Amino acid sequence: MIAADWCKVPVYVSVCITFSGAFSAFPFLISWFTSNVSGQMKHEIAVDFGSSMAQISGIVIPQLYREVDQSVTYRPGQLIAIGVLCVSLMAAFILRFSLRKNNNRENHLTVS
Repeated sequence: MIAADWCKVPVYVSVCITFSGAFSAFPFLISWFTSNVSGQMKHEIAVDFGSSMAQISGIVIPQLYREVDQSVTYRPGQLIAIGVLCVSLMAAFILRFSLRKNNNRENHLTVS
């Protein structure tokens, strides 16, 4: 009985460390959103957007990693997560290049 309880202690400690790291990232995300946005209305919308994305991901993630697919690999959930990551990276690169193009256009307009 003591050995069975002893084996659960490292798992409990590692889960506590993992979740403390995951939950401590949220204030950094919100501060990053707010520091990159100017204006009161845009500031509030950015905070709401970040919070709503966190809530939506909390709803979607259990649907991706279902009990039915419970195996070592969780292949459907992993493939969907990789797909979402690729779409997010493509959106970030498109946003970066479009903002760079817009900034270059504005720089040329102010010089002329």
